Amino acid sequence: MNDLVKHVLQAHGGLDRWSRIGELSADVLFGGPFWSLRGFSEMPFCATLTVDARRERIGFSPWGNSGQDMTFHADEDSVELRTPDGRVVESRTGIRSSYGGYDLASPWESLQVGYFIGYAMWNYLTTPFLFTFPGVDAREEESWSESGEVWRRLRVTFPEEIATH
Repeated sequence: MNDLVKHVLQAHGGLDRWSRIGELSADVLFGGPFWSLRGFSEMPFCATLTVDARRERIGFSPWGNSGQDMTFHADEDSVELRTPDGRVVESRTGIRSSYGGYDLASPWESLQVGYFIGYAMWNYLTTPFLFTFPGVDAREEESWSESGEVWRRLRVTFPEEIATH
């Protein structure tokens, strides 16, 4: 592990502290013009996210204005929509491939929105500890100088099994 990754991890509480976390939760407000371009009419909405700190898995409760819950599982390439009592209403596997042929104007189905937000939020909420996961390559690049400041740069490459943008 390089010095920059060590420095960033320590600034976020340290790897030892992170290793004691099984899951975390956050209350989030989703909204903005991006979603209307995707044809998702449930925005804005608030949800409580439950994030698995070890596997790319995240739950949303509730999902949109439906009163149902959404779960994203990267290792299964799936998304599920469930009633509060656990009954599956809708599910999809192979969800990542469902974007094939899409462009910036293509509307998304609710499950596709859940997939996108799921992997994005999992990445956001597990960074920088995600940089230590198996197969992740995090290396320091040449520093960058701008406006009299020197910025250290980190190049991170993710393995195929971690869903990212």
